[in-house]
Amino acid sequence: MTRKFRINLKSDDGDTTYINYVLLDNEAVDIWASLWDGPSTDPNQTLCFSSGKVSTERLNGLIDKFNIESKIEESRHIPRFVMSSLSEDIALLNKIHSMFEDYGEQIQKRGWLFEHLQSIGIDWNIYFSCDNDHAQCVSTREAGGKTFCQQCEAELDVPDVIGITHITGSLDEINTNVHLLESAVGEFYDPKSFTSAWLSLPLLKQGNTPLPDSVKKLFQLSSNFGDLFLGYATRGKNLFHIMKDNDVDLLRSGGSATPQQFISKGVLSLFTGDKKTKWTENKNNSEERWRKKFNDWFDKENVAELGYVKDSIDNCLGYIKIGDFQPLDFQKDWTCQEVNQYYAKYNIAVNMEIE
Repeated sequence: MTRKFRINLKSDDGDTTYINYVLLDNEAVDIWASLWDGPSTDPNQTLCFSSGKVSTERLNGLIDKFNIESKIEESRHIPRFVMSSLSEDIALLNKIHSMFEDYGEQIQKRGWLFEHLQSIGIDWNIYFSCDNDHAQCVSTREAGGKTFCQQCEAELDVPDVIGITHITGSLDEINTNVHLLESAVGEFYDPKSFTSAWLSLPLLKQGNTPLPDSVKKLFQLSSNFGDLFLGYATRGKNLFHIMKDNDVDLLRSGGSATPQQFISKGVLSLFTGDKKTKWTENKNNSEERWRKKFNDWFDKENVAELGYVKDSIDNCLGYIKIGDFQPLDFQKDWTCQEVNQYYAKYNIAVNMEIE
């Protein structure tokens, strides 16, 4: 039986529509689908269908939120993003991303940021240990996590205070929006014939499971217009992300690549294609071309000297595809640009479900 995934959307004006996907038949889809038990909502959603403008408001709002809630000294604030030039914009986005990586690690490993947050009265302990038998508690523990689950929070009537879910949630959203802006500013400074849009629904803290070795062969570097992928569900970048972001300094400065480690309910959908080509006829870069580009970068930057094996399946390069875009009836003959422009005004994912 063919399974489908539906995302219901709404605009600020109250208009509604939806995006449908036909799910693939593979082990990764089966694992992902097993985490769903009905419709879900996602407060950490990011919908980025281009309207022809680069919007920095969302990223800067998240940065301000983190700087204010964490109460760290001003010298350690994550800088706001202000457009200047392509090279300077990319450098600033890389700096913001590096700080996201560092601060997330400081919290996980109980470093200076963790100690600072404790010193200002934020109680982290209940968020780092949970022995209940709720499904989310069990799955998170089995995956090696220590997240305080939503059901626990409801049952214990935990007050609405700034805690681990707020701080790390802001950091994760900063990460998502940095990646979205990296694509947007590139198109802004060098407008080409391509249109690019993203849809990210991480569904944070709603359960995950360790990524089994048996699905690593499903990772791919290429994508067709509207493809649906598993969300990354892992803080950090794999080697392919590092290549695309031109961020090899992350490795040379002592950082490391982070291959995907978990399967969560989260999804990512990419709508990239030639503006004037029908989406059904669009041809993006092939898997072979992306692989050659990665191999050339790997050799040029001497990544092997940093301890990495170019052809290792454990690199988990790219994403795992789980579904194909299924257009609405009136979109079947549309161009890639027409599809993206149609969805541009729908900025809220009301809910999503497997049908």
